[in-house]
Amino acid sequence: MTAHTATGFVRSLRWSDGVMLAIGTPVTTFCLIGLEIGPIGAWGALAVWCVTSLIALVQNLIYAELALLLPDRSGGIGVFAHEAWRRYATPLGALAVFGYWAGWSVTLAVCGLQVGRLVQAQWFASWTATVSLGGGAVGLPHVIAAAMILLVYVLNVRGIALVARINRIVSVLLGLLGAVCLIGPFFVVPIDLSRLHWHFGGSGGLPLWQAFLVWSFITSWTSYGTELCATFAPEYHNPRDHIRWALVVSSLIVILVAVLSCVVLPSVVGEQAIGDDPIGFYVAVVDRIIGHGLTGVFIAVICLAQFVTMNSAIAGSSRALHGLAERGLTVRQLDRLNGRGVPARAMVVDLVVNIFIVFFIANITGIIFAGNIGYILSVILALGGFTILRRHRPDQTPAICRGRIWTAIAIVLVVFNLAMIGVGFLNPAAAGYGGHTQQVVAVAILVCSLLLFFYRRGVQDSDGLRLREADALPRPGMTR
Repeated sequence: MTAHTATGFVRSLRWSDGVMLAIGTPVTTFCLIGLEIGPIGAWGALAVWCVTSLIALVQNLIYAELALLLPDRSGGIGVFAHEAWRRYATPLGALAVFGYWAGWSVTLAVCGLQVGRLVQAQWFASWTATVSLGGGAVGLPHVIAAAMILLVYVLNVRGIALVARINRIVSVLLGLLGAVCLIGPFFVVPIDLSRLHWHFGGSGGLPLWQAFLVWSFITSWTSYGTELCATFAPEYHNPRDHIRWALVVSSLIVILVAVLSCVVLPSVVGEQAIGDDPIGFYVAVVDRIIGHGLTGVFIAVICLAQFVTMNSAIAGSSRALHGLAERGLTVRQLDRLNGRGVPARAMVVDLVVNIFIVFFIANITGIIFAGNIGYILSVILALGGFTILRRHRPDQTPAICRGRIWTAIAIVLVVFNLAMIGVGFLNPAAAGYGGHTQQVVAVAILVCSLLLFFYRRGVQDSDGLRLREADALPRPGMTR
């Protein structure tokens, strides 16, 4: 018999399912790491990815404890942050959860457009006709992107267990491609470490420490993504063990992929080739290992990789939006689950918003930048919330992060992430994120979250606007 939580979610996942739902993070690491190797060199990329991935691993242990301290709380680290901060400043919870949602949701449009452009370039290069829509040119890639987003939506509303099974099957193909590109060179071509360099000195003219923080800010959008496993906390059969294992294993996979990618790929084709074509250089890697003629197969697998990432994105973002409404932080119509125990209404919002982005926003760089600002803000508030909950519940530690040392670790992580978001926000051009326009978009999205919060509390809720919630923090095993 299927078990349900008090909030209606279905307990259908094991820790391995959690890893498969977060598999989009190592997949994205593998597909996009060339964007860092080109500008800052292989050793520079390795340093950034290792530091941010190790930080992600430590943060994941904290998130595992938060998930156990707050049972039946769907929505991920943003909702964890809200539960800790709501007695002090409820709007901070709205910022945390909405920022978390934005960081994951726009991934649908980004990956969908990548798939559309790859498919057009490989199989429909002559289909270049476009129509003007909203001041921009819309063509085949946009149609393909919209179709991909719709497909991902249809699959996800049928249940999270189905998505986990699909990701598991697709991940076998991705694993084969990863083995060819990352392990195959050890047997076929010599690994030449002399082709690896450190180019941090040329990152926008910034001092080394600032350049490192800027690139860490960009990389964290991917390397921190394994926290997605905690978003499904109410849906694991055995939350105490499955949450922790899913978070740790997925983090270790990202670290392994990042290390092998930074060392093996540039030693095979060189940093210059990666910098010239940070996505398509994988074709040259495959050609050197198993010969020519498999470009179409490679493109198909890369498209499948983006499909997996989109599945992870809508699963995480929709639960964040559902959690936002369930906590009374945005319009109440989004706090419903369908008969299969998934937040279908929130998924409709993801569907509509991302199709709008695909067709009407010519340059989505600003949206990505804004999503990352909100996402790192949610990380900071969740880590700070951990210290608050530890102070209010000193005797209720779920045996994952015992001892005062973990409070000190959380504070250090807050300081690092604050420095990272500050330097990253002030220097978007240093890594190609844009300039003042992108900064304005970032602030506007966060302001939108506050407006929706005030509408919910001031108009929809009968008890009026409350900026603080005086009720006690929920105890483990309790729901409101």
